[in-house]
Amino acid sequence: MFFQRKTPLNVSERNLAPNVLPKHSVISSFDYLSPADADEALRLLRRKFVNIKTVFIGNIPDFDRKDCFYTKITPNPEELWDHQSQIGNWRSCEDFTKLAHDTGWDIQFSSMPAGFYQTTLPL
Repeated sequence: MFFQRKTPLNVSERNLAPNVLPKHSVISSFDYLSPADADEALRLLRRKFVNIKTVFIGNIPDFDRKDCFYTKITPNPEELWDHQSQIGNWRSCEDFTKLAHDTGWDIQFSSMPAGFYQTTLPL
């Protein structure tokens, strides 16, 4: 998937072979798409890349775990849902499930193991 100014490009204009890709990954960028662009991106993958069976979308901020990230002050929901904020759009599992189903995808969630994001660097 190619994005330009947070809008999916028309892949038919690219020199790609959309029928040969079985998987696709989106890491640390999906949360910066507007809700309409996120919907369009998943629909585009479904329509143009007919052999893709798995799409991995990683590092999405989890709205239901915002208090684990923001330990002192939690921003208001409008900021957390703003795709142009510093961290992008925080989505709950429920939000992401609806987006996936609305765009024709099944969905499965997984989380990194406990301690994955912690560091033990000496100070």
